[in-house]
Amino acid sequence: MKATHMGTCQVCHAGQKLPKGHLSTHGYTVNLGWFTGECRGSHRLPVELSCDVVRESIDITIDAIVRKENKINEVENSTTTYYYERNRFRGIKPIRMEAPVDKTDPDNWTYEQNKVINSNHSCKGIFQVRAVTERDVANSKESYVMKLRREIRAMNNYITAQAAAVENWEPKPLTEIK
Repeated sequence: MKATHMGTCQVCHAGQKLPKGHLSTHGYTVNLGWFTGECRGSHRLPVELSCDVVRESIDITIDAIVRKENKINEVENSTTTYYYERNRFRGIKPIRMEAPVDKTDPDNWTYEQNKVINSNHSCKGIFQVRAVTERDVANSKESYVMKLRREIRAMNNYITAQAAAVENWEPKPLTEIK
């Protein structure tokens, strides 16, 4: 069925067509020929007709903030973990990795430690192996905590905007597609 109206997503606030009265699939990326991810507001009513998903998104974001704050406490209290980012495939967002550092025997590297060293300290394809120092661990922790705190600030801003949307919500007419 061809969409006759447009509406606004309750989660990401993007304008979307409304086939069969619900938002179309959106918020995904295509990598290596596969669809990855989808906005939580896909296939739901637009904000012009409902704000139920807005309330859900606030609760989900609050839960995510709690998990990130717990992760910050874990990272700050760790003395033996090296945090780093590693690209999985070209074009896909890097993922955060953690590798244990055995301080008792710097010559006894685990497989994961070798991956850390080889991925982070290479020169023109020739791997330079060196021990992960306490300063490396401290720098990696500081960088990771800063990243988590930035994400928490962005989530708090999102909650503020979504709470204002719920507070001022009233039904509105949909935009007709001409």
